Amino acid sequence: TAVGVGIVLASLAFVKEAAEVQVESIRLVESEHAELFNPQEAELFRRCQKRALVLHLSGLMSFGAANEMARKFKSLGSHDVLIIDLLDVPRVDTSAGLALEGLISRALNADQEVILVGLNYSVARLLGRLGSLDLVKETHRFSTRIEGLNAAVEMVMAKMTMPVQVPV
Repeated sequence: TAVGVGIVLASLAFVKEAAEVQVESIRLVESEHAELFNPQEAELFRRCQKRALVLHLSGLMSFGAANEMARKFKSLGSHDVLIIDLLDVPRVDTSAGLALEGLISRALNADQEVILVGLNYSVARLLGRLGSLDLVKETHRFSTRIEGLNAAVEMVMAKMTMPVQVPV
């Protein structure tokens, strides 16, 4: 019995530690000076004039990080575009996928454009099964960060040139 209890406690400690590592890998990027960007990406992000936000995820995303991800990003601010960068994410479990879905829904409800970057087959398959992928237009899904940032620049420029609707 003691060995069994020890194994369960060790497993729980490992899950907690793994979740902490996952949470540390979740970053919001609001400046073109982030080490995440190469010079070309930094220039594109600068052209977004602080109206775009990059959510960079890396590593495995599991249930341990899902609640923290949802809590960390309750309010996304007043950006026009949210870029969810999944280039460094090999797998996402169902609870993390649902947390991403909630994040996407909040951004869309706040009238923000959502761009997905770097979806691999495994992540796309899970998000597709959950229906989360249906929330993001196919034209807003890109394989590289450069493509996503180019689209963000276009979206920001389009929103800046839109005439303001005055209620009658």
